[in-house]
Amino acid sequence: LKNASPEDVEYYNCQQELTDDLHKQYQIVERIIAHSNQKSAAGYPDYYCKWQGLPYSECSWEDGALIAKKFQARIDEYFSRNQSKTTPFKDCKVLKQRPRFVALKKQPSYIGGHESLELRDYQLNGLNWLAHSWCKGNSCILADEMGLGKTIQTISFLNYLFHEHQLYGPFLLVVPLSTLTSWQREIQTWAPQMNAVVYLGDITSRNMIRTHEWMHPQTKRLKFNILLTTYEILLKDK
Repeated sequence: LKNASPEDVEYYNCQQELTDDLHKQYQIVERIIAHSNQKSAAGYPDYYCKWQGLPYSECSWEDGALIAKKFQARIDEYFSRNQSKTTPFKDCKVLKQRPRFVALKKQPSYIGGHESLELRDYQLNGLNWLAHSWCKGNSCILADEMGLGKTIQTISFLNYLFHEHQLYGPFLLVVPLSTLTSWQREIQTWAPQMNAVVYLGDITSRNMIRTHEWMHPQTKRLKFNILLTTYEILLKDK
């Protein structure tokens, strides 16, 4: 960089900072997807970790004591998902007969409650319209200008089905790749009780998702409430 211009040096430094930030992400456990049957002398099993920003094909087994020290919340979430009673089942009553529609006069506490997030009036109206259409058995399209929160309204509707009617899925969300990360983030924010699995990556990653995130090996019941993927992946695995 001795002969580089100040602009080139600044560009290089910015790129290096971005690379360093990206590498730091790779040290953060996003999800735990399995644990070993045997425990160490310290009393911890090893955990199979999915790292933030990396595909499932890069999952690795890590020492349980170390993961418990740095990422206990991810361990709690993993066992909570495995023991959850709110997973899809075929005998859900509303699948046989749609319930009568009752309008939501105000935002339910389960929608964004942990963050005290509030739907705008028109978003609550949109949620009621989606719920009314579903109760009537009508297909519908939520079409609006960009930036008015169609993503949040859709997630809130799934959250409504989850809590009001005990319809735990499975819900398939097919979105453009460019918006997938945003959808994942909004689901975690507005519907944290729902287990959303991002189905993406090469064949190795997708096989790993189907092996570890798809269903309980004993009961064969689905683990997830929401499957988030793209149109291209849907065509590959149809």
